[in-house]
Amino acid sequence: MTLENCLRQGINTLQSNNVSDADFDAFALLEYVTGVSKSDFFFKKSDETSDSCYERYIELIERRSKRVPLQHITNRQNFFGYDFYVDSNVLIPRQDTEVLIEKILEVIEANFNVEISSDISILDMCTGSGCIAITIYKELIKRGFNIDVTAVDLSKDALAVTEKNVENVVGIKALNNTFHIIESDMFSNINNNRSYDIIVSNPPYIPTRDIEKLEPEVRDYDPIMALDGDTDGLRFYRRIIEESSNYLNNNGFIAFEIGYNQGDDVKSLLEEKGYKDIHIYKDLGGLDRVIIGRNN
Repeated sequence: MTLENCLRQGINTLQSNNVSDADFDAFALLEYVTGVSKSDFFFKKSDETSDSCYERYIELIERRSKRVPLQHITNRQNFFGYDFYVDSNVLIPRQDTEVLIEKILEVIEANFNVEISSDISILDMCTGSGCIAITIYKELIKRGFNIDVTAVDLSKDALAVTEKNVENVVGIKALNNTFHIIESDMFSNINNNRSYDIIVSNPPYIPTRDIEKLEPEVRDYDPIMALDGDTDGLRFYRRIIEESSNYLNNNGFIAFEIGYNQGDDVKSLLEEKGYKDIHIYKDLGGLDRVIIGRNN
């Protein structure tokens, strides 16, 4: 069977199973199996595939038809231009979270002088795949900053993914030198003599009752502990904000990803703990996505 016919069959199968972005996913799996990129496909679409490639492709299309996330099949997700390893132990990085990175970088460039600044220390709480911590690390290195990052999660399995991504994206030499991975239930295992310039988190924030309404790719395959924010979705914001001032430098910043309807509630929690200069930022869809405040 030709590559073109394989692709057509893949698209049709995904569409018949109501998979969104069927065209994109079918081609992504074809590229994953055959190594033929989009730029090469036009010239090679009439090439015959081997029986083994065709069988492997159809096997993966069937998995995707059952709503297994594309990223769990390929173990890959691009985020902010970096390729991250992902599996069922971590939340799949999403484009909306890139807004959090962009705003943190803006805050740093506006408030820290690269020529006179000592190390910028960042704590990423609920790190999951490590995509936030690693991306900030990489982007600040590019800008000439000295950077020290600590990534924290309760899940050992998630931290194994974090470590894999640090090795792949940052480099093994960074581990335990300028990039630290800590297993901890929030701040419980964080050195209380240590303080940070920025605390960042994309915590679980879906209200428990809403989880069953999520798309199957999220509801059935993302780890529940990375989704469930308890009854009102605010449990982890409360916990992090309550203890954050003990670990944040004076005039340091706290930054969260938030749900589309949580901006006012999280702002109130920050104000109650004395945070100032609080700003809420929207994503590309015009929904509240990020909140950042400054420590008194």
